[in-house]
Amino acid sequence: MPVTDRLLKKLRETLGEGPTRDLVGWVNEAGIVNRSEVRELADVYLSRFDERLERRFTEYDAKVERRLVELESRIDNKMTAGFAAVRVEIADRLSAQYRDLLRWLFIFWAGTLIPLAGLMIALFKL
Repeated sequence: MPVTDRLLKKLRETLGEGPTRDLVGWVNEAGIVNRSEVRELADVYLSRFDERLERRFTEYDAKVERRLVELESRIDNKMTAGFAAVRVEIADRLSAQYRDLLRWLFIFWAGTLIPLAGLMIALFKL
């Protein structure tokens, strides 16, 4: 803690050289002690703040992790349901297409076999 020249001059005039030196030394020593106490107190507060901040970050990380797991679960459920719906739709379309192909197959077979049968009957009657 700096002491101004005017204050030192006044103290020397009032108290004398020795007591002024002792008083200035005591004030400087008190300032050093106070600084160290303030530093220690600041370290204690900073360590408490650091612990609280670390705890809050940990809680926030846990909260975010839970949220991510929940979102992953929702996405997984939606994807599973969506894929199941697509599988059902594809199966329905394939079965409908297979049914149509079988119907046309019988129509073409009948269109080929009926004239062939008629031709064979005509050949046997000759």
